[in-house]
Amino acid sequence: MHHNRHFLLLIFIFFTSLTQGQTMVSGNVSGEWDFRNSPYHLTGDVLVPTGDTLIVSSGVVIRALGGYELRVAGLLNMSDARLTQGDGIFVESGTAILSNSRIDSTTNGIKAFGGHLQ
Repeated sequence: MHHNRHFLLLIFIFFTSLTQGQTMVSGNVSGEWDFRNSPYHLTGDVLVPTGDTLIVSSGVVIRALGGYELRVAGLLNMSDARLTQGDGIFVESGTAILSNSRIDSTTNGIKAFGGHLQ
């Protein structure tokens, strides 16, 4: 009986750890995406709205499964992070500051339409 409780506790801890550190994202976003909640899975198109800032911290992985895109009308500050899959990053009227970051396996990479890349 005592062994069964330990076994059940280990199973609970194992399955809980599998779900930690994954964040599903869609719609308007701002604030900070950090390594603890990485990877970030785009479950729909994502927009950093005008006047808002999204900081993507070191070590973060963004997976845009399903062909979704990250649009920037505000400010995107991405440092030592990675975006993979999906349509890519579209800078509409805002600014994207990318430092030591990787964008790979995307349809369009990074495109600026009236916005600024730094």
